[in-house]
Amino acid sequence: MLLMKYIRLIVDVLIFLPTFFILFMMSIAARVLELNSLSLNKSKRLIFSGKPIPGLISVSKALKKSGFIVWSVANDRNFIGEDKKFDTVLAPNPKHPPGFRTLIFALRIIFYFGRAVYKYDILHAYFNGGMLGRSPLKKWEFWLWKLANKKLVLLSYGSDAFIYSHFTGQPWAKAIMQTYPRSIAFDMSVAKDIQDFGKLADVIVGCLVHWVHLPKVSFNPLLWYPMEAPENFRNINVEGPIKILHAPNHRGIKGTDFLISAVDRLKIEGHDIDLNLIENQPREKVLIAIENCDIVIDQLLMGYALLALEGMRMGRIVVTGIDLSDPVYSPHVAELEKSPLIFSNPDEIYITLKELIENRGGWQKKANQIHEYAKHHHSEDNCVKLFRKIYDHL
Repeated sequence: MLLMKYIRLIVDVLIFLPTFFILFMMSIAARVLELNSLSLNKSKRLIFSGKPIPGLISVSKALKKSGFIVWSVANDRNFIGEDKKFDTVLAPNPKHPPGFRTLIFALRIIFYFGRAVYKYDILHAYFNGGMLGRSPLKKWEFWLWKLANKKLVLLSYGSDAFIYSHFTGQPWAKAIMQTYPRSIAFDMSVAKDIQDFGKLADVIVGCLVHWVHLPKVSFNPLLWYPMEAPENFRNINVEGPIKILHAPNHRGIKGTDFLISAVDRLKIEGHDIDLNLIENQPREKVLIAIENCDIVIDQLLMGYALLALEGMRMGRIVVTGIDLSDPVYSPHVAELEKSPLIFSNPDEIYITLKELIENRGGWQKKANQIHEYAKHHHSEDNCVKLFRKIYDHL
């Protein structure tokens, strides 16, 4: 095992050292040739890259609709198929023969990075890497991009922007550390990436709680990605079984056990409740499940997540774990206080559901308010306005 580890290390050095030199020369050439449309007042050419998370796809589509030239690049292969929605996946391919996998990956890096520096102007990425996030050149990617005289916008989505040693004891922070344990060495590496990459960024965009450990925040919206609300959706059932949807893929953060306990208690009290726990399913199946439910229970220790946003856009009752007394929400208090979302937590979820059940006649009105809130605050138009402001800042 140790011998194989050293062999892989030697292979990586032999392949990626010349790869780095080629990328370096490409960046220098792009800088000398001034291949940047920003100074020419042309349509901005954008790259959105990183882990295959739906937010990158939704913002890419919104900006493409509004006339921007957009290229989406996933740096990993997602087992629920989100990577297939990106224009390009730049990651090692397990289908390639082991002896050639690294070489083919390096050649693809050269090709796609060359395309990036010669054809695009603004790279959007997470703090844990962009296009080259799965390669040994990850820590050099943003430096090479800036060397080419290009602009860098860093976005935060969660674990990429959290430094465990900086947490101050909030329940949601403890849940994150328990759900995603990491070594001290890895945490120090994350902290260094945040500092180093933050210095290279032209703009840093935070959101919700994902800004607390960032070195600076240029823009701090509630969310930086949109969800376009459909015009037609099924009304909520105000009679018959109460259908609740919850996605327990990270049970510690989601507060799943507390929800199950609350539902069991309500069933004992005689309430007809159908609790649907959907886990590790493609987005299309999740959307069908949301369409068929009445209440969406988001994560109960911090809010709000993608499931809540999907529930809002489809006009469902949405319960999420936002605590406005937590200073982490201070940039968004004024906006969240106007929200029709129902705020709860693991200790209060039983009371929250009981009160909802007792006021079932008002569900449709509440659902309509939530839908309108999503249309106003999380529309594609609002997202485009945000990114136009970001580009005006560059």
